[in-house]
Amino acid sequence: MQKLCQPAILPILIDVYPTQEEFNEKYTFTFYDLNLAAMDITYYKTHADLLMEMVRQRLTQDFQLVPQSVIKASKDKSKRDNDDKHRRAYQTKKNSTDLSGGKDYPRKVDNASVVSEENPPIALSMGHRLQTMQYNPDVDAIRVIAYSRNDTSNKRGNKFKYNFQLWQHASKTYISSNQNFDKYPGEYTWNQLDNLICGDTEKALSETFRYVKDIMNKFHIVTSHLYIGSFIVDYFT
Repeated sequence: MQKLCQPAILPILIDVYPTQEEFNEKYTFTFYDLNLAAMDITYYKTHADLLMEMVRQRLTQDFQLVPQSVIKASKDKSKRDNDDKHRRAYQTKKNSTDLSGGKDYPRKVDNASVVSEENPPIALSMGHRLQTMQYNPDVDAIRVIAYSRNDTSNKRGNKFKYNFQLWQHASKTYISSNQNFDKYPGEYTWNQLDNLICGDTEKALSETFRYVKDIMNKFHIVTSHLYIGSFIVDYFT
């Protein structure tokens, strides 16, 4: 019960990151750019300052940082898998050529190591959604890429209806009520928020997204040792 009343905080880091093949097959993405120079008024002197604020905003909405070592391991695995695929394809073609008596020449497989980037992207993940943010000095802008898994839409199998009886203190009776739950929360308007904190005065957040975490937490656990005036007496009687 203690863990349910005081849930553990998510770790800041996560050690899971998709390979390039998984990105290609299982994710769709959108992207946008942020440029401080395009804003008449801004609260950040450098793109590095803006980037850190963007990371903080995402950490408050249940994203976790992906360490660079995990990203590199994912890229290395993608490269090994790709090299193995080319080798198997070459071996299959070579065996077919040998049987037919013809000649073939091996295709050169690139074994060069992953080139380190001067400005590596910052990656954040919540499992079914990922974002990468990277400053590009050539265009003096931050590129944000938002990935979403193809199988995480709230279709029929991912929507749930909860029926319950709600106690009405004024009438001293219970009334039937229900609450709909979606397995996956709606997409947060990160493009709108990022432009707002960047300095775009024409952007504004609606109430729905301004307090999204508070809206998500509609139900709470009431324990026998919690007392708030006469409410608990009515609740248990």
